[in-house]
Amino acid sequence: MGDYIRSYSVSQFQKTYSLPEDEDFLQRKEKAIKTVTDVFDVYKPLRKYKRQVGAEELVDEESRVHSTLLEYGRRYGFSKQNKVDKPEDKKVVQATGLVSGKAETSEEEDLQAAEELRIKALMSGMAVMATEEGKLTASTVGQIVGLQSEEIKQIASEYAEKQSELSAEDRPERLGAAQQHQRQVASLNKQIVQKTKQLTELQAKSAEAQTGCDEAKKKLVEVSHSLLAELVEKRL
Repeated sequence: MGDYIRSYSVSQFQKTYSLPEDEDFLQRKEKAIKTVTDVFDVYKPLRKYKRQVGAEELVDEESRVHSTLLEYGRRYGFSKQNKVDKPEDKKVVQATGLVSGKAETSEEEDLQAAEELRIKALMSGMAVMATEEGKLTASTVGQIVGLQSEEIKQIASEYAEKQSELSAEDRPERLGAAQQHQRQVASLNKQIVQKTKQLTELQAKSAEAQTGCDEAKKKLVEVSHSLLAELVEKRL
């Protein structure tokens, strides 16, 4: 009975109040969930290839499983198939127990070559997914940069030569009389535009000041008339 009352009291307390460690747990809970979700997104399977529409249909289950794994970039080693299936054959093998090391190596190489041919046959019926088409590996980028480095150096040197030629042509002693005249005219036109802009701004300020002056004169006349009227009334 005491345990029941205690558990009921705890449940009622937790409905309204919370302990500091509970609040800390809730704060860390959101961060932990986000971290786990990010990890799942990073390590989730990513499909890189897909079977083409007109590809040959895979009959056996092992080929279908292997093809599915290859679609997601999973490539495992060659599979050893046990050629001894009958119990009588197993007894014969155990009885002899004499297998040459060179024969085993040759058999493994044959199996590996057969597995490579099988993988190539499966990959020939696949196409690259759209998400993988635009990606370049680091080695590909390095090859492109290496091939274009000489051309980039040549373009940079030609650009530097053109810059030096243009800077030399800009010197006054290299310019003709007509070019100097054109530059002087352009400079004067630029100054005229600047002065015209300044004149327009000054005229606007002058008009504004004139308007203020007219208003002040008008107020002065009104005040003068009112004072004159007051003086006339007082004398009368």
